[in-house]
Amino acid sequence: MARELKRFVLNREALDFIESQLKIGFTISRLLAERVRSTAKDIWTILPQYVNINQIYSFDSGGICDIDLSLEIAQFIHDRLLEDENIYWILEDNTGDHTHPGRNNPIDGVTIPFSYEYEMYQLLRRDRLSVEAVQKTFKFGGAYPYVGFLTGLDSSAMRRIANEVTRLELEKIAQGVQTIVIGAYDEESYLVVDFPRA
Repeated sequence: MARELKRFVLNREALDFIESQLKIGFTISRLLAERVRSTAKDIWTILPQYVNINQIYSFDSGGICDIDLSLEIAQFIHDRLLEDENIYWILEDNTGDHTHPGRNNPIDGVTIPFSYEYEMYQLLRRDRLSVEAVQKTFKFGGAYPYVGFLTGLDSSAMRRIANEVTRLELEKIAQGVQTIVIGAYDEESYLVVDFPRA
């Protein structure tokens, strides 16, 4: 049985929620919070067609749907990664802690963890790219608020990501962000913010 889902385009009213979530995130999120309002191109979400239209802008509340929508967002991210080998999926792992080596493990072998000060990030390994691998980053990639990024950087810059990165490297990652994915509706779905592509 096919899932009857719909892509809902959101108006700029969604930016209040998005900006508030980015401001409480890690460095990349906070850098993006400074420009999201002025540079966001499209804002959308995927929800069941039967959703109560009055709930669409209640981003802090759950009960909007009863199915896991991470597969559809993972498919979107997967497809974007296949379009361009210089696009990378990075998420903020707010459950990781770089001061304890056992806590900064890769997600089921599909990511490369890296840190900045006390912040943990996960970079999806391109050699493990699959819809299932992307979906694992949703399941095991941190807690509320969930924030991930599709960022465009050349492969030499991404290869420099090892255990720790500098603030300047995070600024370059933030400058290259083309899409933000933020957990919404009590993590029942996600908001997607697309920026103009260079």
